[in-house]
Amino acid sequence: MPGAAQSLAREIGPARRVDGLACQLLGEPLSAVPAPRKAAQVFGDPDARHTFVYVDDFARAMVMVGESAEAMGQTWHAPCPPPLRQREMVALVYAALGKPARVSAMPGALLAMLSWFMPVMKELREMEYQWRMDYDFRHDKFDRVFGPDHVSHAAGVDRTVKWFSESRAGG
Repeated sequence: MPGAAQSLAREIGPARRVDGLACQLLGEPLSAVPAPRKAAQVFGDPDARHTFVYVDDFARAMVMVGESAEAMGQTWHAPCPPPLRQREMVALVYAALGKPARVSAMPGALLAMLSWFMPVMKELREMEYQWRMDYDFRHDKFDRVFGPDHVSHAAGVDRTVKWFSESRAGG
């Protein structure tokens, strides 16, 4: 049976989780609007550049690849805007919320300690190296075959925050 592989960068966009309302921003759940005086805490280096893809762009790319006989047997990277520093993505989130952005990096010692007691933190600690270096996801091949089309970072964040606000108001 022929198939194709689709690779995913860090995702942003609305999501539902069984443990309650959440939305995906920076690849981690944002279960409440950030407090105005509290800094957003990120893993690794806040100045490391990362590729973020809006989940609707990824879904559309999966459909396009799945419907293309020529795409079978190949690996594809979903289209996405150019990489941003983590602090730049946090600034977009806070701007969409109408709040000033402050960013801090989670201390490695704290992550190590939490990983002893929280399984999810153990997993994050194992993957922390990915947040300490640039993560530049190339999708040139997809653009050549299917055309360049993706949601900007600002639009993806705005749509996610809007969904989150509407979901909270309705639930």
